[in-house]
Amino acid sequence: MTTRVVASAPGKLVILGEYLVLEGGPCLVAAVDRRARVEVRRASGAEGRLAVWMPAAEHHRFVAGQPSGLELVDQVREALGLTARAFDADLDTRACFDPGSGEKLGIGSSAALSCALWAALQVLFRPTLADLSYRGLDKLRTVLQGGGGSGVDLAASFGGGLQRFERARPEDQASVEAMIWPDTLSFSAVFAGHGAVTKDFIRAYQTWRQRPDRPRSGLRAALRETAAAGCAAAAAGDAGELLGALDRYGVLMGQLGEAIGKAVVTPAHARLAEVARDLGGAYKPSGAGGGDVGIAGFTDSRALLAFKQAVAAQGLAIPELTIEPRGLTVEQQES
Repeated sequence: MTTRVVASAPGKLVILGEYLVLEGGPCLVAAVDRRARVEVRRASGAEGRLAVWMPAAEHHRFVAGQPSGLELVDQVREALGLTARAFDADLDTRACFDPGSGEKLGIGSSAALSCALWAALQVLFRPTLADLSYRGLDKLRTVLQGGGGSGVDLAASFGGGLQRFERARPEDQASVEAMIWPDTLSFSAVFAGHGAVTKDFIRAYQTWRQRPDRPRSGLRAALRETAAAGCAAAAAGDAGELLGALDRYGVLMGQLGEAIGKAVVTPAHARLAEVARDLGGAYKPSGAGGGDVGIAGFTDSRALLAFKQAVAAQGLAIPELTIEPRGLTVEQQES
């Protein structure tokens, strides 16, 4: 009899609250229906095997107690105290890549994979002691991101749906509140043509934030106010106010990019925002910006269709994403 554990977790789109979430600001985030999938089995001996699709196939072998060859896997092993155990695993994040270019869409595939692997390894090796609570997962954040990340991506992968996320201080437990997307507001994701290295943007933001003479110091307050207004609009089901917050936050992200010396809103993002605004909607980068994916919102379905046609005319990809109500799923199977 062979025991295997299959787990999956969704990626995410940040709707509002980029950057400010790192210092206690509110963030609106949605899990999306592109899932990272993990299958783990006990190794037959002291050597484990990894089959990885990110999106191309890779194969690794590792000995119990030694690095596996994948940093993410080793970070999860360390967090769970399982570095001395060998296992076989299939790790698949192909759904989170653009099929045309093979680049990451920027929808939190690493967090989704970490969440799924964290759960699967616990159920495999500690079936009666597994702590699959959000509080347990949140401890993983300090290993994956050195305590410097907000953990909003892990929260989205764990809980699914639309969430208002806020963490007052890095050492505090996050506040996570389930929300409902307004029925009259439609959205579309757009892949801006290339990926971005999020940590470089975050590093530039942190450097700017710590400067005593930082330019545009009022930006943080404006970002916080806009994110809070958008979260309140979502809670009230007010599509118009949420759409306005999306537009304002996108403009502020462009100003923030100028302040930190990074193209948070790239020319491609800027063109898409102009098209959306001309059609009565709004568009902004989702996440740190600099490429990756953006989100457009419309209260008129015909305007959304016209926007998609304009995007296609620019040769950009439209990943069909919907809000995924399911968060982390885990199943133990015997064969």
